[in-house]
Amino acid sequence: MVRPLFAAWLALSLFALTGCGPVEEYAASKSSERLLAEGLEALKLGDDAKAETAFRQAASLKPSGDVVARIGLAYHFDGRFEQALPWLEKAFKFRSDQPWSVHVARAAGYAASGQPEIGIRLMQDAHSNMPDDAYMLNNVTYVMADAGLLLDEVIVVLEKAVKQAPGNGVVLDSLGWAYFRQGRVEQALPILEEAERLSRNGEIKAHVLEARRALQSRKSGQ
Repeated sequence: MVRPLFAAWLALSLFALTGCGPVEEYAASKSSERLLAEGLEALKLGDDAKAETAFRQAASLKPSGDVVARIGLAYHFDGRFEQALPWLEKAFKFRSDQPWSVHVARAAGYAASGQPEIGIRLMQDAHSNMPDDAYMLNNVTYVMADAGLLLDEVIVVLEKAVKQAPGNGVVLDSLGWAYFRQGRVEQALPILEEAERLSRNGEIKAHVLEARRALQSRKSGQ
């Protein structure tokens, strides 16, 4: 389970657009920040055209790797992996040493675009640089688990997140849900039930009920 899109995006904003120097550049940065926020709000409301316009204007005002990476992550957190990919590729053209979250979102973009072999390779490369931050690990990969993307690699990340935050029901739910999406219902259900016990939450409860129904259906069909 991921935190709301807006909170997750803000928590994972890669670089502050500060320290710009000249007044004109500072003004461009502030305007770019405003446009990024407008684009994100439009994305939340389902106004894709307005979001894309705001994002393009933000990137034009402040052409930098951090701006385009943040746009790519905004699409990633909204589950629009294919839309995220061009922005993420632009980020890597600005600089190759992007944060872990951008590497993973890029992998998701390739997997969603029908190139899973590239996505798998990029995810495996990213495993060596996983941050020691359970919430970062969880937030970046839950949307991928929910979409059924790169599940083997996502589970590696979420298992590490659970080890870092063993008593966190939200993180535990993400792992259980990834197992469920992989078809490992018997393994998923007790994890999801424990997640519900730890964090009373409607989305987690829905995951538990769906896993129970799937397990009952599987038993009935035997």
